[in-house]
Amino acid sequence: MKSLTIILTCLFIFLLCLNSYAGDVESPTAQEVLKKVADNYALINDMKANQTLTATLDGKPFGDTDYCIYYFMKPNKEKTETYSGADRLTKTDDTIIMNGSAMYLVNPGTKMVKTVDLLSEANITSGQFSQMDICYNLPNFLKAHTISRNDAETDFNKGLIAVDAIPNSPNSLYNKLQVQIDYNKGLIIKSSLYKDNNLIQVIETTESQQMPNGAWVPKVMVKKPVLSSGQFITTMTYENISINTGLKDLDFDPNR
Repeated sequence: MKSLTIILTCLFIFLLCLNSYAGDVESPTAQEVLKKVADNYALINDMKANQTLTATLDGKPFGDTDYCIYYFMKPNKEKTETYSGADRLTKTDDTIIMNGSAMYLVNPGTKMVKTVDLLSEANITSGQFSQMDICYNLPNFLKAHTISRNDAETDFNKGLIAVDAIPNSPNSLYNKLQVQIDYNKGLIIKSSLYKDNNLIQVIETTESQQMPNGAWVPKVMVKKPVLSSGQFITTMTYENISINTGLKDLDFDPNR
């Protein structure tokens, strides 16, 4: 089903991409830049938002619009409910729940649960999975990667600093991750994934929102996989965003 496919491709995106420009910034190290991201996410214990997914193929609308409610609880719990319309009253398709590397598909009618092993699907180890988390597991990320500031992709005048991360142990997902970070916000605004030294995917945060406690969150995100032909773009829009609402483990229990 199309909506499930699009949602599955987007599940990791928010974790990877969760002050107005202040002009010139000092010259921080790559590690200091990534710590800005971790400091921002330290203000976010959980989140709930209306999520709308749209897609285009070669600039033309592709498929249906998906209306979802998205839930997140740090460090690695997510839930996406899909609804038939913008009113978000009638559930359709499976509810997707992620708890670390475990994913569950819950039928909204029968409540039947299907378990998916993400480690097997992605052909990675649990260690490699946890080491990809800049936002909530920065020490492990730094241990697992060699990082450097990429000044060619940096604009100090706008406070946008790029960092390259090369995994110390080969994995099947990527051989380089490049993130461009708004240093003043502590927000990843562009993430570029490379495999076999070829760019395979770009994710950009095109609009963000500051929450009452000072945390910055993505509001509009655009995903652009690199295809052999054509251009397929998925846009994720988040509205009615609330954070630190008191979500519990029970809210992510597939058998609830």
